[in-house]
Amino acid sequence: MDSSKPETGYAKELEGESLFERFVGPHAPYYILAWSNMQGRWASWNWSAFLFGDAWLFYRKMYLYGVIYSLCRILLTPLLTAPTFFKTPLDVDLIALLAPHTLLMNVVLGIAGNHLYFRHAQKKIDSASTKHEAHHLLLSIEAMGGVSLAALLMIPLLALLEHLIPFLLDTNISYQWFQSSQTF
Repeated sequence: MDSSKPETGYAKELEGESLFERFVGPHAPYYILAWSNMQGRWASWNWSAFLFGDAWLFYRKMYLYGVIYSLCRILLTPLLTAPTFFKTPLDVDLIALLAPHTLLMNVVLGIAGNHLYFRHAQKKIDSASTKHEAHHLLLSIEAMGGVSLAALLMIPLLALLEHLIPFLLDTNISYQWFQSSQTF
């Protein structure tokens, strides 16, 4: 077996072409090599997962993981930081980015990202293999895999939500906003 392809259980071949390569798309060599080097371990480093977090998950079409990651970050930020620190949108950005829980989540995703992506790809390929005959299988795998630029449009919406939650939770800011809106 070619050393650039994953070991047993990691490679699925159809007419000489790796289904994983078809699933991943243009960046397949990086992931195939990373999965090969993992050799059954779950830990390896993925800079994109570390740096971009939920955006990477959505981009790679791991929507469930992306939603879970985003919700954890969105809900933990105001709970683990004092709401009175949020005075400007810049404060929210700095606290969200520098908060220890966010950094920890990014590190964990950087370490486990390749494993999560492999498991995601494996489940999708196995699902497609049971549902489709060989001539439709490759098209199905390409459609389920690859990347989603449209999903990246969700990131600004999540950022907006992340900015709104702390302000809504901080009763002082909410009360001041309510009082100012009552002025005629």
